[in-house]
Amino acid sequence: MDLEWSAAAGLGPEAPGLPRDRDGAIPNCYAWGTNWPPPPGAGNFDPKLKTDKFPYTSPVGSFAPNKYGLYDISGNVFQWIKEDFDETGLGFLRGGSWPDEAEENLNLSGRCKESKENGYKCYGFRCAIAPIAQK
Repeated sequence: MDLEWSAAAGLGPEAPGLPRDRDGAIPNCYAWGTNWPPPPGAGNFDPKLKTDKFPYTSPVGSFAPNKYGLYDISGNVFQWIKEDFDETGLGFLRGGSWPDEAEENLNLSGRCKESKENGYKCYGFRCAIAPIAQK
């Protein structure tokens, strides 16, 4: 879900409402800090940004994890979110990807709306598991 992704990315509290209402609402908040553009080694983004040596996706663990130990929250592949962007039923992705150079897509509060039927080589997903409570 959208707010869970925000928390995992270290974004902090966001306003209630639909993901559409939160899209880009927190400016200058990136996985590497608050300054644009990303510094070298910040992640796997468009080669024009000169942050890494990979022309496409990079192996997981190529860049430092975030404070929760999660790799590639930003860059490598956009991550589908299992929630509608708005009332129209559009899907959306977060995190930016390897061909991305758009500041709004690499901003952690950014959401990229997309038809749920569309696929692209830079779209992916993150598997998450939670511990099962012992009885």
